Amino acid sequence: MRVSHLSITVEIGGAEWVMGQPDHALARVVSTIAPLKLQPEDDLPPEVVALLPDLFVEGVCGWRNVEGPDGQPLPFNSRHVALIPTEIKLAVAQAYLTERNRLQGEERPPAVMPSPLSEAEAPAT
Repeated sequence: MRVSHLSITVEIGGAEWVMGQPDHALARVVSTIAPLKLQPEDDLPPEVVALLPDLFVEGVCGWRNVEGPDGQPLPFNSRHVALIPTEIKLAVAQAYLTERNRLQGEERPPAVMPSPLSEAEAPAT
């Protein structure tokens, strides 16, 4: 297997989210998905979805165009990472997994849950 990209940027709701290598969280996701023998069209089961916020928190290493409640740019730091709404964490983590697998030449993740928000609906947080 070749070395994957050191960071992957995904766009959700007009914001760019830079994801690094969430090694521990990714290992938990992979070990949970592997025995399930899911098909690409299957939805992610709840036990996998429950791991995605941790994947986001461990992996996010920067962002652009993220605004706070006051409409001002929200600087990236660990305190602000905790403030990101769960639905955004889920969408970013899912997009990260899909892009990571695409870059590695694999199929998309063996289950893709519908994005909880369309780009038009996503709040600029």
